[in-house]
Amino acid sequence: MGFLVQFFQPYFMFLLGAAYNLQQSIDGMRIWSASTVANDASGNFVSSFGPSVPLVGVLGLLLLYTVLFLLPMMWVAGYVVNRRRGVIRVCLMLVMPGVLGLLGLLPSINYIPRSYVIHGTGVLGSPVGMLPLVIFGMLTGWALVVIASDAFRWGEKFRSTYDHMWYATAVFAGIFFVADLDATRNEQNLREENQNSRQASAYLLNQVRNYDLYCQRTKTGSGASCTWATYVQQTLNDYVVSEDSLFHLTGPKSSVAMYDPLRRGISEQDILKIREELKKYNETICPIQELGNGAFQSTLSGTCLRTPPPYCRTFPEPFKGHVNEASLALSTAIDSECIIPGLIHSRLQQEKLSAAVAQDKINKHYRWLFYILFSVVAGGKIANATAKILGLGDKRDERYSIDLANLLFRRIASICRAVLKSFSAGFVFIFTGLVNLFRRLAKRLASWKGSRS
Repeated sequence: MGFLVQFFQPYFMFLLGAAYNLQQSIDGMRIWSASTVANDASGNFVSSFGPSVPLVGVLGLLLLYTVLFLLPMMWVAGYVVNRRRGVIRVCLMLVMPGVLGLLGLLPSINYIPRSYVIHGTGVLGSPVGMLPLVIFGMLTGWALVVIASDAFRWGEKFRSTYDHMWYATAVFAGIFFVADLDATRNEQNLREENQNSRQASAYLLNQVRNYDLYCQRTKTGSGASCTWATYVQQTLNDYVVSEDSLFHLTGPKSSVAMYDPLRRGISEQDILKIREELKKYNETICPIQELGNGAFQSTLSGTCLRTPPPYCRTFPEPFKGHVNEASLALSTAIDSECIIPGLIHSRLQQEKLSAAVAQDKINKHYRWLFYILFSVVAGGKIANATAKILGLGDKRDERYSIDLANLLFRRIASICRAVLKSFSAGFVFIFTGLVNLFRRLAKRLASWKGSRS
């Protein structure tokens, strides 16, 4: 029993690796997920994770495909190539991994991914786990084209036409290289934009903390801006640690979300009052010196600094109907007028980039599927070389695949006739026995009635 387990282990691991990698992409495309959501006895929603359930289904389908389709096609293709010797060579090739496993000469290859990601859109399993699927595709393409070339007498004209498709497919595959570069650039832009929003939030958070200390020191904590400074720090702190995939969902859509962090529904007048108090604070801490002829000089110190340009990419919102464009060049103690619109702009940019990255992740599965189909086409290309060497479809009059099919059909038909004949003979024997039995019963019944009379 141990020898059988050791012999079939390479084949099982091969199929299991193919099933795992195939299920990961199926889960990523949301076709058949390993996570299920259902109701318990009380009607509450519960979630469960059971990768073995869909995995067994995929593994079973691969096993059925191998046993019912791939192996018979390989044997028929071997018969087409070199009759019985071809079938023997195919069998030797198929049993080679098991024999090497018994001898301990087969290297240990782990086709299974190290981790499984639930709803892992864009996750394609492991590179090594791709090998079984590619081998399945190449063997399928090779067997189909070899048999078709022999059965339909596809000669040099078909091979030339196939080459046209092969070269066009190879050139088309080059587009995926550009698509991967574009997807990488979108991810990089999203990370950079998210990093910029986190740094801007940290910059404003530090200024708000200083302003909060200023409110406590000057005993002006009852002001609207001081109250705002107390509560907005948690929001800014959340933005500082926000991930790439979250800021476009949690970031501010408008300035109201920043000036009303507790969602109390404050009015426009309350927001204007906060801005006005912060403006007076900047004028007090960082006064502007007029130099004449429209020139001015702002104060530079450890508290009064010019906001870095990456944090201030949009003009401030209108203040009493006026937009102070010159404020971009001024030093401030708290630059909420510039950073808050910058954070709003950053969220809009990250929404677009996140949508592009999400679409790129879905496209990865289509490129993965194309590569699997491309392996089938590659197997057909190899089969064309095999057919050209053997002269399939050119000068050879024999069609071994048709002859083998006729032989199999004749054998199956003869077996069916023998079974039907045996069944008919048995049926006649049983029917004759029943008729004789009824006759005997009828005679005894007639004799019994005569004796009584």
